[in-house]
Amino acid sequence: MTNWSQLLMLMYINGCYLSSVTVDGAQLTVTQGADTMTVTCRPGTSVSQIDSYSVITLLRDVGNSRFTRAPVAMAAPSKNNGQAILTDTSLTLRATVTGKADNNDKRGSFVQIVLRKISCSDSGQYFCRINYLTVDVEPGSSEDSRNITVQTDPGPVSMFVTPWKEASPYFVNETVEFQCTGDVGNPPQTRQWSWQWQYADGMMDLWRSYPYNDRITDDPVTTANCTNQGRSTVRHVASVDDNGRMFRCLVNNNELYSANFTIYTETDTTVPSGGVTSKAVTTVGPGVVTCEVCRPQTDSLLGTGIGIGVGISVLTGLVVGAVIFVFFRIRKVKGENEHQYASRQENAGVQESATYDDLRQDHGGQPNTGASEPSTYTTLEARVNDTPYSGLTVYHNVN
Repeated sequence: MTNWSQLLMLMYINGCYLSSVTVDGAQLTVTQGADTMTVTCRPGTSVSQIDSYSVITLLRDVGNSRFTRAPVAMAAPSKNNGQAILTDTSLTLRATVTGKADNNDKRGSFVQIVLRKISCSDSGQYFCRINYLTVDVEPGSSEDSRNITVQTDPGPVSMFVTPWKEASPYFVNETVEFQCTGDVGNPPQTRQWSWQWQYADGMMDLWRSYPYNDRITDDPVTTANCTNQGRSTVRHVASVDDNGRMFRCLVNNNELYSANFTIYTETDTTVPSGGVTSKAVTTVGPGVVTCEVCRPQTDSLLGTGIGIGVGISVLTGLVVGAVIFVFFRIRKVKGENEHQYASRQENAGVQESATYDDLRQDHGGQPNTGASEPSTYTTLEARVNDTPYSGLTVYHNVN
């Protein structure tokens, strides 16, 4: 790097090595915004020894070698009226180039490129090179460089919980594994992950650092396709005090790039055996969480099925009992009504047969026309179809 230093260079022109003059050095400046990067190449503060510019070039090293530097943008007084042009056509859709090489305005000459939608692929070694002629008409050049690392924000964070329990509590002394993965940003910080916990209501306890560092494992960052993938795991042993506690992982200690999960515990210390189920909790933005099931929870489904079966059996028993009760109740009421009806019919028959006007009495085969004969009580035999019925007594009240 040659910031503000004098250069002594040998230039090969037409097969001859020529000695260059000493001039103020070129300057390369870089500024980076949220998703943009501006790279500027310009001459130093002193240009009194420059007679004219040959070319001002902004280059990038594409192969970690002096001979693999590729021009990105350039300006020459003899081309395009001295206006800067983009030479790397792969940047056409996201680059804007400004500047000029003006021998009448040597201090104001520069080449500048603004890159939009930057990513880590835009990182690398950039060069500012100025070729010129001195007042003694000798060729000269000056160069400056910067190693640029494009800063990118982390990506969404996913938390995998094993075993996954959405409806049932965790057992005391059961090991719960929380594993967080995601793009940790560029460049990766020395400590990418941090872990915190608090109670779910958030009223009695604020987020605090997870105290058991020996249960935390951070894997090395892997770089692929311009992303830096990181992974951190906590293996926590559940306790009674963990009932309703939230666990959270963060990238670069920034809650915008975090994921959390709440566990509930019960006092039974028996840890059941069986398959292990995990589930992912993924952040898609500040305060937004989505979930994606990895495998179904077998024991939860079995318990739910048993509960539904028991409920259906109880309900069926109640319905059958109600039907039986109503059936026998109806039969009882009907029997009582029939009995009352028969009793009324029997009483009505006796009264009708005992009516005085309907009786025909005879004595000695003659009709008894003397029903009013003086006899306080007369016993008559009533005959119906010439069949005597004894014991039928008719009482007359003889006045």
